Amino acid sequence: MKKYIFSIAACILLLGGLLGFYFINKDRQGDPPPEPTPTDIALLTRSASDAVSFELEKPDGHMTYVRNEDGSWSMRDVAAPLSQSLMRGIIDSICALSVAEKAEDALNNAPEYGFEPPSSSLTVHFKDGSSETIHIGSRTPDNNFHYIMLDGDPALYLIRYTMGALFNLHATDLLDRGLPAIESADSLTHILIQTPNQLPIEAFADLDSYDPSMQSAELYQIYMTSPVDGKRLHTNSFMTKVLSPLSAIALGSYVAEATSDNLAAYGFGSPAYDITLENNSTLYRLVVGNFFGDTNEFAYATYIDLPYIFEIDAAPIKELARLTAFDFMDSLVSVFNIDYVDSISIEPSSGQTFEFTLTHTFVQGNGLTVADHNQIAATLNGKSMSERDFRAMYANILLISYNATLNEYTPSSNPALTVTFKMTDGTGSFTDVYYDYDVNFYAINKEGLGAFLVNKAYVHTVLDALNTAESGL
Repeated sequence: MKKYIFSIAACILLLGGLLGFYFINKDRQGDPPPEPTPTDIALLTRSASDAVSFELEKPDGHMTYVRNEDGSWSMRDVAAPLSQSLMRGIIDSICALSVAEKAEDALNNAPEYGFEPPSSSLTVHFKDGSSETIHIGSRTPDNNFHYIMLDGDPALYLIRYTMGALFNLHATDLLDRGLPAIESADSLTHILIQTPNQLPIEAFADLDSYDPSMQSAELYQIYMTSPVDGKRLHTNSFMTKVLSPLSAIALGSYVAEATSDNLAAYGFGSPAYDITLENNSTLYRLVVGNFFGDTNEFAYATYIDLPYIFEIDAAPIKELARLTAFDFMDSLVSVFNIDYVDSISIEPSSGQTFEFTLTHTFVQGNGLTVADHNQIAATLNGKSMSERDFRAMYANILLISYNATLNEYTPSSNPALTVTFKMTDGTGSFTDVYYDYDVNFYAINKEGLGAFLVNKAYVHTVLDALNTAESGL
């Protein structure tokens, strides 16, 4: 028992010794020194909410910004999207300006500190007519601070590098480099896409096709005017192939002012890609000049009326420039409702001519299992054929489609094939004339609608099927 008590006492003495050593050692070391607290000197205490305009003066130019009624900032004379967070950061920092140190009278040493001229002069104007102007000089030798001066104050002050960098931003740095996204192709009212050596792709919305009483969003039917007039644009395909890639494009580094000389030098005399999109709230226009870089991975671009040239990623543009109108519209040469076709004449320059004559009979349905419909009696070169066989053949004829557009085309030979549709609805007749273009394609000149290439192989397949059908009757 005594041995047990002795062990407990020894442990207590050892613990007490360790605690004593800890406190003695702590006392020798002393408490850790407190973290230094900033000792910035407050120079301005203005209300940022009273700011009405802002001027940025740099050796290469001057820009004025104004505050809108909703509190946002915009350029006075340029319709350009701004980074609102950067604008607020600059205005707030000026209105609550604090400096790290007051240095000395700099009036006699302005060149030494970078004030002749300053790298930036920033002026905030307020509702009461007053203003505050800050001039930014060079950086200190250790690069940790910028020299600044205030209008009307001969003193030289130091501000920390991060604030100096904010005050030294160029006007182009204040732009919102993210381009506006057009959320829905169905809301577009105008599309214009231009690429070299291609007919422009242009389409307009049928504004009468939007019924606000039936729809919660603006949804239009959009029709091509070029390269093929009257074709309906497939908005889902346009969204996937055009709008989605465009949403990934942002303006990159500033290159140069968009002067006439610079625009010519950077390839905007003959743009690689020029797209305009409009809806009722947004105008989007991106023009792309030359590609550059070791593998042409970048391109020069301008946006709407911004007076600057920027760098952008070239990859999305290369994909977009490969598209044709046929990527988002039907490419069928001629489509006519079979119920209004009176006859079809297909005349190859050599070989068999095919004449279809149609007789339409209205059949009233029984209201249950059979709907009202037109019954067609068809003859091919005077021989009767079943309605089912004719409809299958008609579908093959309608599937003759364009493969590409031609900027212009003048036939240099006689027609290789002529297809004529005569109508029963009073619209007359419509003729497609095919000319030999090369070994793979026919060319069709659709009068004022443009000229197009059509794959010969498919046309020959249709003609072979017609020969087979006619010989089997």
